Amino acid sequence: MTKDGRKISNEQIKAWLLELVESEGREYGYKRLARCLQDRHQLVLGKKKAYRLCKELQILHVQWAVKTK
Repeated sequence: MTKDGRKISNEQIKAWLLELVESEGREYGYKRLARCLQDRHQLVLGKKKAYRLCKELQILHVQWAVKTK
């Protein structure tokens, strides 16, 4: 949903996510991608939904492993 109340389909959000991933030279996490979509497209998008959509698109990156002594 946008800030002015219009509903946006998940497919459109996925297209925007793929566009962001392909256009940026860096690798961003789902939280930063969600923030970029909020800023660029005036979306009301939570990090959990961004995580779910990134997982569906298989664009999540491997997390750093915590080393224990």
